Amino acid sequence: MIICDAIVGDDREILEAGHVGDALKMIKSHNPDIILSDIFMPGLSGIDFLVKIKELGVTIPVIIISADLQDAVFRECMKLGAVAYIPKPLEGDSLAKLNAILVENFGKMPR
Repeated sequence: MIICDAIVGDDREILEAGHVGDALKMIKSHNPDIILSDIFMPGLSGIDFLVKIKELGVTIPVIIISADLQDAVFRECMKLGAVAYIPKPLEGDSLAKLNAILVENFGKMPR
């Protein structure tokens, strides 16, 4: 919910999944414009999630937002197709980076 609170501010619909299984169902039923994911989630990890969506042929851009700042994790996420890796906490420079990516890809956000 922290991510949703940080980027809400216009008429975009934001869906939130509690775990990878729900996220995969939402991708199939809603075809989102972009996916924001953490590395640490209940059940499967964000890396597992990237593997699953790659196996399914999903081409939706994925941004990873995580407190895990290990270079190996960053490289693995990028290798698996993430378009960006933004460090937590999602405030200051990290929030500005996320908003810049969203504006670049989807237009103006009023925050």
